[in-house]
Amino acid sequence: MRRHRRHSTAFKRQVVEEYLAGAALHALAKTHDVCRNLIRVWIKKYEAGEFEEEIEAANTAGRLTEDSMAFSIASRLTSFV
Repeated sequence: MRRHRRHSTAFKRQVVEEYLAGAALHALAKTHDVCRNLIRVWIKKYEAGEFEEEIEAANTAGRLTEDSMAFSIASRLTSFV
């Protein structure tokens, strides 16, 4: 039994874009070692624009982390003064 793997949004987009460019679903599944049905799910999400939402959410989370780190450093610096 295969273990559960997580694929990056960039990988999913790459596979879907290869499919939309004309690659066969079966060939993509074999090449990338993923289930054909999983690729079908990714295609539906891609067409619905969900991958763009995932990327935007990741970027927003990254900005929040950077902002909170900057605030934390700034608050530490002011406590020394």
